Amino acid sequence: MARRGITFCAVLWLLTACAVDSVKTQYEADAPLRVYKTFDWMASEKRGVSVDDMAAFRLDAAIRDSVHRELTARAYKYQTLGSPDFFVSYRVSAIDPAGAGTLEVEIHDGRTRRLVWRAWLMEAVPAKLDEPDVSMNAHVGTAIRQILHHFPPR
Repeated sequence: MARRGITFCAVLWLLTACAVDSVKTQYEADAPLRVYKTFDWMASEKRGVSVDDMAAFRLDAAIRDSVHRELTARAYKYQTLGSPDFFVSYRVSAIDPAGAGTLEVEIHDGRTRRLVWRAWLMEAVPAKLDEPDVSMNAHVGTAIRQILHHFPPR
């Protein structure tokens, strides 16, 4: 009986490790990622998500809430005034009806605005966001947690 429990835990650990390893990252080796302490959202040239597209509006809110929660839980401070150490932006690939979308999070240096770190997770966003059985907040929260697990690089 104990052996089954150990086997189950080992399989569960391997599945968790595989999920985290599916995140792809790129970063500038000379960027001061480990000294960053404050963040803000990168201003977008595009206008925000329209409330007319309720699914996109809910997705935007879920992503921003999850990123904010993950960063502040790791002692990064949200700073809207002055010059933060880094800016955060995100991108969701086009979601087609048959599959799920890719979620990418980007970190830009606060002083130079240069992209210094990015990570993405394929199939991170459910294809059908407005179906009752899809818990978008939980799904997106898990994806963001997996992505930001790699920030800053170890």
